[in-house]
Amino acid sequence: QAGVLAPAEQVVPVEPWMHDVLSGVSIVRDGVALACRDEGCAAAPRTGVGLSEDGRSLVIVAAAGWVADAPGVGDGQLGQLLAAAGAHDAVRVAEGATSTMWARGEGLVMPSSDGASRASAAFLAVVDLSAGVTGRLVGVVERMEDNRALVAARIRVETSDGTLAAEGGTLTDRAYWTFTLPARDYVVRATVAGFRTSCRVCTVEAGGESWCSQFMVRGEGMETCAPPPRGRDAGPWPAGDAGRPVDGSVEPPPPGGCAIGANAPRPGAVWLLLLSTLLLGLRRR
Repeated sequence: QAGVLAPAEQVVPVEPWMHDVLSGVSIVRDGVALACRDEGCAAAPRTGVGLSEDGRSLVIVAAAGWVADAPGVGDGQLGQLLAAAGAHDAVRVAEGATSTMWARGEGLVMPSSDGASRASAAFLAVVDLSAGVTGRLVGVVERMEDNRALVAARIRVETSDGTLAAEGGTLTDRAYWTFTLPARDYVVRATVAGFRTSCRVCTVEAGGESWCSQFMVRGEGMETCAPPPRGRDAGPWPAGDAGRPVDGSVEPPPPGGCAIGANAPRPGAVWLLLLSTLLLGLRRR
């Protein structure tokens, strides 16, 4: 999971839920490629990363450069490529010799300009979770009023876009059920005659066991549920405002923490890309 945000003018300590933070230069904002600035206008190998407007599609563009058949691109051109590929907001996260691409089974598909491979302190890794990284989704189905097992229940598991991922009944007299599924978010529903269809959003953890029990009430119709939003301005974490200190200084981080980025008198110049944990960002004033 990933998120993109524009920081406030104050640099703030890292939040405890943030992981794998990379800095970059904003090159697409609200679906429009931004004009390049300073050294960002030079043609060079560059890598950009962005998200679709709904925050559910990650777009990565790696452009070769400094070689005869590929001189490179500037930030403006990179932003245009990302916007054309569906990015609503994007940042440039690498340039020069650090902008390379490697694929399993193929090796370096876009080497550095001199063809050499170098160790890197930061990189982006894209993993196909449907290709073997799975976990178990388990639960029971019970009547809400007295926790009576509803063994006749049918379970339907869908991906966030409504695609059927699994379907079946309960397995024991306690109405226990289980499915092995690729690691991701799912919408899980249970149906029983005479009861309102229940609904929960549950996450399958890679290699783990995630409980998603259903508790049903008598009646008709169905409960509604949806995966948490993935945009910059709404999400599972409440929005906060970093504020602007009078002297432009950085507040010290809590013990064991660290500050991310640098003071930014240039609004929008530095963005943060948050990978692995979905970020609900800091709103600008």
